[in-house]
Amino acid sequence: MRFEKATLADRAEVLSLYARCRRCPGCTWPEDYPNEATVDSDVAQGALYVLREGGRICAAMSAGYENEHEHFPVWSECHRPGEISRVAVHPDYQGRRLGSRLMKMTLASLHGKGYGAARLLVSPGNPSARRLYERNGFVYRGFARCYGQIWLCMERKW
Repeated sequence: MRFEKATLADRAEVLSLYARCRRCPGCTWPEDYPNEATVDSDVAQGALYVLREGGRICAAMSAGYENEHEHFPVWSECHRPGEISRVAVHPDYQGRRLGSRLMKMTLASLHGKGYGAARLLVSPGNPSARRLYERNGFVYRGFARCYGQIWLCMERKW
């Protein structure tokens, strides 16, 4: 297993991974998200991390600074929080703890870059994702409404 930042050359494979995950139980992504522009932006910001096995991308996660959800009143005080989003594990690899492996490596990268915490939103209808986040030290901070639905807000401080 290799952990690395994605490049633009990975765009098609990452988009294919997202498309496969869109059909998984609990996934709330609409057909047009994440899309090419999302992947390109994540890559340009150095925020798209992947796990590869045998050259194949089997998991991906975006992590960096996006202040899109910073205004939610549920968050605790912390210096420079990072945001995790677009977490995807290929269905053929689910149940093998790759999500935890990718999360641990991504959190270490965020911490190493000086982020004071990691925050994310998870659908109440995705209990397996919530378990992944809880196993990796995230705690429930409250809920928020955005993107036309209700989200659970989770945070991990170091």
